[in-house]
Amino acid sequence: MQQNLTLPIYRLSHGDGSNDGFIKLYAACDDGHIYQLKKSETWIKTDIGGVSSAMYGVAVEDGNNDGEMEVYGACSDGQIYQFKYNGTLWVKTTVGSGSGTMHSVAVADANLDGQREVYGACADGKIYRFHWVVSNWESEEIGSVGSIVYDLLVNDAENIEQDAIYAACSDGHVYQYKWSNNQWNKEDLGSAPAPLLRITAGDGDNDNQFEIYAVAGNNHVYQFKAGYLQPTPTATRTPIPDFDGRIISKKYIYAAPNPIRGHIANIVIFTNTPAEVSGKLFTTSNQEVLSFRRNYGVGKHTERINMSNLANGVYLLLIKAKNNDGVEERVIKKIALIK
Repeated sequence: MQQNLTLPIYRLSHGDGSNDGFIKLYAACDDGHIYQLKKSETWIKTDIGGVSSAMYGVAVEDGNNDGEMEVYGACSDGQIYQFKYNGTLWVKTTVGSGSGTMHSVAVADANLDGQREVYGACADGKIYRFHWVVSNWESEEIGSVGSIVYDLLVNDAENIEQDAIYAACSDGHVYQYKWSNNQWNKEDLGSAPAPLLRITAGDGDNDNQFEIYAVAGNNHVYQFKAGYLQPTPTATRTPIPDFDGRIISKKYIYAAPNPIRGHIANIVIFTNTPAEVSGKLFTTSNQEVLSFRRNYGVGKHTERINMSNLANGVYLLLIKAKNNDGVEERVIKKIALIK
């Protein structure tokens, strides 16, 4: 594939932003517009809208909880914009603003209220939350880091089945904002010797743990991992939770993320003892659609399952674990698939 937009592209995202059942690419560009790239016999480029200031960030998600996907753009004019396809044309709406350039945008349920919100990273050193209520967007300043916020993401990088907000900042630090006890709690996760420009999360070192990775202005990539505060080559593993003597625990079996947005589901399973673990996925009408069986040691394990042939909807995941003494336990969890 080669698609030339003939202008600088600052960020790329993917998803079904027009709700037609097909995944597309969305590019945030220097001319202030977002372009949709859809593969047919050839790649088709569509200008979905924009403004006269550079568009630095883009996200594809259902940010207003209406059951449909939208495209969100973070703009150098300090605004977050929503682009929504109504079946005929794209409609642009202002979500909210900060007092400086908006560098990045993310959509997630970071405050655990069951509703997705839109989060913006701003040059004024603040992270903003925008929440759709009935007929308008309400805004909240969730915290200030005292330096430019170049990028943010929402992820369960602590491996505790709870998303948090992570900010990459011009002072070289990664800051975490986590919702707990009805408030946002800030933690400094450590620093690099240069401004941090981009941030992502994943199991980059294949140890079955998620970590934070940040790109710095000195052309280095730094890892930040739960269990220590400075980005170093070695790290501690996340402690195994207390299972009260059980083999597995419902709290520590989950899909990451949930809902699953794509063809691959990452099923995270903690085991307190060595065990034979089997998993079966059922529809809500009790039809089995896939299964797996593994022998696990003690610790955290990630099972990647292919859901490309499954329809969108809610599924029931049955996990059984049998230890060396023949004791068997089972857990049922709900997971949702939205491609």
